[in-house]
Amino acid sequence: MLQPMDTAEAAAQATAQGLTRLFVLAAKDEVKALKREVARDNALCLLYSALPALKGVDKPCADMQDEVVWRVARAVFLEDMKPSEWPREPEAFAARVALCRPRLYAEGLEALRRLRAVLQTVQALQSALQQAAGAHEVAVKDMQAQMAGLFARDFIRATPMALWQRLPVYVQAASKRLERLKQNPERERQARAQLEPVLARLGKLKSPPPPFGKGGDNNVPEELNMMLEEWRVQLFAQELKTAMPVSLARVNALLEAAGG
Repeated sequence: MLQPMDTAEAAAQATAQGLTRLFVLAAKDEVKALKREVARDNALCLLYSALPALKGVDKPCADMQDEVVWRVARAVFLEDMKPSEWPREPEAFAARVALCRPRLYAEGLEALRRLRAVLQTVQALQSALQQAAGAHEVAVKDMQAQMAGLFARDFIRATPMALWQRLPVYVQAASKRLERLKQNPERERQARAQLEPVLARLGKLKSPPPPFGKGGDNNVPEELNMMLEEWRVQLFAQELKTAMPVSLARVNALLEAAGG
């Protein structure tokens, strides 16, 4: 049964989910091959299972197969099109499937390579944070919370594309922050003095704070989520450069627009 959507954005999201699901069904051979590659990648499975958000989850690697397939299928089938260009008629859908099916497996392998690389850096950072927790409790807890938000249980499927592409930078920036924290604690204190009031305001927008990647449960706009992450890059690892102009004033403006 068709259900009315409250906003155009919600309608577009529902349409995208439906089209992605149909594409996955239409490209069943490619999907099967990609799932096979995920299943045989034991190293990736261990890295994924080690995420704090996956603790206690039954068969996390099976979940990862579905998450990877969904992410790649949506990217291949829809990312280079405006919503107004999405196929609405059977003929247009069939033509789009024929065009995109050959790309699914190859782009899936590239996605696995990128995912493996970023999870390796996350694992190294988590280990370093545990070792530093005793001496730098406040900063470590902030970075652990940041990583928990970025790498929630469904982050592969749910993270918006712009933020997904920047995940390696955000992890690298946190790693550099930890290194410099030990070398220059005063700089860390000054940066955190700017960050903490913003995080306090952010906390008032959602209770409890849901992961950044979760769409329906998160009332913080995607633009604000990404602006906050980019601002962290500017505060703690400026040499990595931001993907957009960022400043405390811009962050506060987005917070005000979101009701914070």
